[in-house]
Amino acid sequence: MMMNLNETKYPFYSYTPSRYAAGTCATIVYISSIAWLAQSLYIKCRPFPLFLFVFAAYLTTFIELILRATLNINILNTKILYKMTAPLLKISSGFLSLPADDWTELVKLVLSYDLKAKPEVGIQWGAGGDASIEELENAGTRDPKWLIDRAKRFLDAGAYMIMIESEGITENVKSWRTDVISSITSNLPQDKIMFEAADPEVFAYHIQNSGAHANLFIDHSQIVQLACLRKGIWGTDKTFGRIVTFQD
Repeated sequence: MMMNLNETKYPFYSYTPSRYAAGTCATIVYISSIAWLAQSLYIKCRPFPLFLFVFAAYLTTFIELILRATLNINILNTKILYKMTAPLLKISSGFLSLPADDWTELVKLVLSYDLKAKPEVGIQWGAGGDASIEELENAGTRDPKWLIDRAKRFLDAGAYMIMIESEGITENVKSWRTDVISSITSNLPQDKIMFEAADPEVFAYHIQNSGAHANLFIDHSQIVQLACLRKGIWGTDKTFGRIVTFQD
């Protein structure tokens, strides 16, 4: 079972030397993967962080920019670029209208190159860090069943993990959609889902309700805080000393 996974964002909007990420991996906390901003693959950012192999962590990024190119470039970039640098490939359609059949075939394509596919699904269309609550409300949200049905289909196709986008659920909303979270955790295997939770209150909620082994995608600056929370030695009166496990 793939539980207790910590995926962290590499700093997206500022220059950070790779030794910073190496230092993060070298902390007391196991980091399973680091998310790398896909646009950075189009600028000079060599060498890629080889330290990830030392710490047995995956480098993950998404494929939206590649999908806009021709099929030949798509295959070339997927097979060569990612095979050498990012063995865990996030497949998102947050800004693209991608038919479920095509999305599933893309998962299979990634697997055919001996890579790990991690489709990213959510209920919010066109969400981004700069979008306001009002903009997203006007765009509307999908039914949670849409998310769950696709997640099951991708897992049946061999997806390594399903990433759950936080937009529309706990991010850029006036009130959290805890009903959506409950639907997801009730219908999908816990060891195959990872929630985006780049806010201490959000990952505390997931730990409180799903347990210490929940798979979470957080900001790089929060990794130690999350690790302490998983052990029940950090948090508010709702979590401090109350997070326990039986098997550890």
